[in-house]
Amino acid sequence: MKFYMLVNGQIKETDNLQEAAEWFENPDNGRIAFDKIRNTEVSTIFTFINQNFLGGPPLLFETMIFSPHQEINQYRTLCSTLQEAHAMHTKAKALVVNYFAQLGQIPDSPIPGSPVS
Repeated sequence: MKFYMLVNGQIKETDNLQEAAEWFENPDNGRIAFDKIRNTEVSTIFTFINQNFLGGPPLLFETMIFSPHQEINQYRTLCSTLQEAHAMHTKAKALVVNYFAQLGQIPDSPIPGSPVS
């Protein structure tokens, strides 16, 4: 089984579970982006294990929304590159901001350029 680490923005592949586990023990190594908007969190991480079980490029980055609002809670997307991960995180933040805007609530941390800024 292959494991992955993100070192200086580059994906490093390894067969060594011990090496990958030690790398992953530091939560800062896997954290790509995190935002809290009102009571909702948007988190993007590097997973270190390929989430693509059907073949194709490894899916190593995951963005999720954690919220008490069921309409957006547990939103999840996966991608293969750091650039895609940043774009995926921005998209998820916009989804949260737009959700609160539809409720007539201005988020505590609006995204510059969003409809509620």
